[in-house]
Amino acid sequence: QPEYAKIYPPVERVFHASLPEKEKILSFDRLWEIYEDETPMPADENFYQYQSSPDEIKLAIQQVSWDAYAAVNGKGYTRVDVRVDANTGQPYVLEVNAQCGISEDENYTSIGAILRFANQSFTELIIHIINDAFARRKK
Repeated sequence: QPEYAKIYPPVERVFHASLPEKEKILSFDRLWEIYEDETPMPADENFYQYQSSPDEIKLAIQQVSWDAYAAVNGKGYTRVDVRVDANTGQPYVLEVNAQCGISEDENYTSIGAILRFANQSFTELIIHIINDAFARRKK
């Protein structure tokens, strides 16, 4: 039911400029700052920063995300991970994650950054998730 869907504006991880192109990926070591297999960034800088996705690609990302969500009969809160081809600008779905983390702290889950760029509070997100669940339950 797309008329009831809440699709947030996409955000992207912009990786540190010192990383080679083929290393611009968020590994387990980097996400949790374990560094057993990888070296930390110089001066303990972050591997990435969040930024709003470029305006010219936002709608395409939201559409491919909705299409992927609908294709797997998605229900409730879900995050769709996308990569955009640097040459064509075409977004591709990596995964539809129905078990994604939920926290307002963007150091642990991306929803914190998504909410920040959407100017929405974590409380508003939780209320939307609960209301959505009750609406589905009534049907």
